[in-house]
Amino acid sequence: MFLEAYALGLPRRQVELTVNLDQVHMCGCLPVASWPKMKQSAGFPARIFALMPAAGDSDLPNRAGRSAEDVGLSPARIG
Repeated sequence: MFLEAYALGLPRRQVELTVNLDQVHMCGCLPVASWPKMKQSAGFPARIFALMPAAGDSDLPNRAGRSAEDVGLSPARIG
């Protein structure tokens, strides 16, 4: 409980109550969270999705600097 109170006291946002995480690979995915800038707000909904390898693509080579479509990643809504 102490660590949660500490984290909530920091000037940072956090994502809670995320659904469908069982549909996302444990590694090799890129999570993306997008939300509006809210001044002095306690909370607001966020759109969260993950870019992950297409079905059947198990090898994950270095893909830096390439778009999601170029490397065969497909979006999955996780929140």
